[in-house]
Order: sequence, then structure tokens, then C-alpha cells
Amino acid sequence: MSGMRSLTVLALLALPACSSGALGPPEFDPEADVTILFVGNSLTYVHDVPGLVRQLGALHGIVIGTVTIAYPDYSLEDHWHTGLAAHVRRLGADFVVMQQGPSSLPESRVHLVHWAEQLAVVIREAGGEPALYMVWPDVSRRFAFPDVETSYADAAQAVNGTLLPAGTTWLRAWDQDADLQLYATDGLHASYLGALAAAQTIFAGLFDIDPATLASLADGVTEAQLEVLRSAVAAGLEQWQSAQQH
Repeated sequence: MSGMRSLTVLALLALPACSSGALGPPEFDPEADVTILFVGNSLTYVHDVPGLVRQLGALHGIVIGTVTIAYPDYSLEDHWHTGLAAHVRRLGADFVVMQQGPSSLPESRVHLVHWAEQLAVVIREAGGEPALYMVWPDVSRRFAFPDVETSYADAAQAVNGTLLPAGTTWLRAWDQDADLQLYATDGLHASYLGALAAAQTIFAGLFDIDPATLASLADGVTEAQLEVLRSAVAAGLEQWQSAQQH
């Protein structure tokens, strides 16, 4: 996309990512139909989840402008204390997608909810809407998936924002094919397939796209795998939409 580049970082490199033009602070593509600011850590920038969302948008006829502010191991509090509010106000994104670590422990859940609430005030003052990108625990703590889901669902409810349940998508995908490699070899980050599942969840959740119609990005993903992901995205979004209505 003209005037922008997104940094894709391999899981093992764990380098910071902040997408921008060649000079000056990051800016959105002026031709964008919709703008999204992604705020997070390596679970956002490994395999460039924002870039995958842009690609999906292009295939569905939506020009999405993205800026990513993400650094290794950052929490929302870290972003707050390093000047995120000023970026939110300056950029005025339509959506701000927030992500930190799994936040499966009770104290981590309180932390996630508190800082999501702090940021949501600024996001809405700048004319945008907050969204929570639910991630996943590392492979050694797969038992903690329900706690991760609860933490991100609580944060989304606290800010009256959109829940983008990528972690639930992973679970629903494994329900259909337990052999899907959604983790990278480090057992923490997503594989390309896992990142694609996250991007599909974010895109379908933000733009109310029927997951069954999600376009293929190829890159070695088989049609059978894509069908599993489409079905899993649909199941995950439906699960939380139903839960939030009760």
C-alpha cells in the first residue's frame, strides 16, 4: 500500500515493529476506506497479522489502512507509559485493535481490563472504536485457553468494544483437525496458519463478513485447511456473540 510498509518479523527474532512511511511518524494510507491502529506485541507483528488483514480487505474490495505499534513483551500499560495516547489522538483511526499477552492469571485479567478501559476513553475521544484481539497461551499452558478467553471477553465487555476471538478460532479449528500446526516452533507465536486464522477472525469480526466467503491468501495453505479455518472463525464469532447477548 502506497506510503506505508509493514514489518514482518520471524518469531525467533523478536524485534520491535512500528509500521510507517520512509520518513516521519507512522501514517495511514490516504486512499484507505477504513483505518485500523494495531497495538500489541510480537503476537501481533509475527507473520504481520495487520498485513494479512489488509490483504483480506483488498480481496474483498475494502482498502484498509493499518499502522502497527508493537514491541516485544509489551502490555497495554507499557504502551500507555510510552506515549500511545498521543499516537491514538494524532492518527484518529476508525478502529484500535488492542492486544497484550495471554493474561490468563486473575491479576493479569484485572490489568488487561483496567488499561483497556484507560485506552478506550482516548480512542473514543479520537473518534474510533476499541477492539480486543484475543490471543492464546503458550503451548505448555494449553489448559489456560478458557482463562485467556475470559480475560479478553471481560475487557471487551468493560469497554463496550468488539471482541476478536482468535484464541477461540484456534480451539474450534482443532475441534475439526487436531493436527493443525497453529503454533510456531517456539510454542508461543503463531505459525503462518495460526496468524492467518487470527487475521481472518479480526477481518470478519470488524467488517461483519460471512466467514464462509473469506478469500484465500494461498501461501501453501490447502483448500481443506482454509475450509477448517473459515468454519472455525464462524464458530468462534458466533460463540461470543451469543454469550454477549445473554
